[in-house]
Amino acid sequence: MLEVSPGGQNIFQKIPFSEGQLGAGDFQHLTLEGGRAVCVYDLRITKQDGTVHNRPGADLCAGTNYHFKDE
Repeated sequence: MLEVSPGGQNIFQKIPFSEGQLGAGDFQHLTLEGGRAVCVYDLRITKQDGTVHNRPGADLCAGTNYHFKDE
């Protein structure tokens, strides 16, 4: 599950995936409200095993793709 919040606001919105979940190497095209008026988002992804990864302050205007990977 992916959740997004405008940077620093801690107001997360769930973003559903079209297939319900993403597998390794899969991608999903998303359009976020605010367009280019809001560039910095805090991202939170919850993997199927319950592991949560947080990416605060992601500048989504700086690129067209954002990748999550195990670290």
